[in-house]
Amino acid sequence: MADVKIRAISNKETFTTKSESDGSFEFGSLAPGEYRVKAELPKVLVPAETRVLIKRGESCDAETLWTTPDGRISGRVVDRKMTAEPGFLSVFPADLSERDSLQGYDVGKRGHFEIGPLPPGRYRFIFRAKTASQTPFYYPERTAQQPNSAIELGVGQHLDNLTFVLR
Repeated sequence: MADVKIRAISNKETFTTKSESDGSFEFGSLAPGEYRVKAELPKVLVPAETRVLIKRGESCDAETLWTTPDGRISGRVVDRKMTAEPGFLSVFPADLSERDSLQGYDVGKRGHFEIGPLPPGRYRFIFRAKTASQTPFYYPERTAQQPNSAIELGVGQHLDNLTFVLR
């Protein structure tokens, strides 16, 4: 990423630079010591930070700051009586099978979940209740009228308070 403000923060001082067009960055001369190197990114991205130790007479090459879009989906899983349903929720790209799940989340006694960070895309969920009597539940459900149903997530978008009602 080009033109990103990068800070090197020690116990005593803060130094600032900007990334070049190829994403590289450099600080001129830093005194020996430990620094927290942090990129100031738009809010739609997960913050990027690392720690480096510079020893006297040495340089620190090849430190890379990684980021990803900060998309998140949160909500709860309930039964038909609106009672929280514990289990396991997996998220997978809508165009792939559930075997290609990206992340999974253990849904506790209160039925709440938060999954992220997620890149922009189309997603589906599968929920497996802790009770063996419940069959796996897909969301959104595919029907003859909506064979390509999915949740659309934009760059850095947060979808909050989704409620999955089990049948």
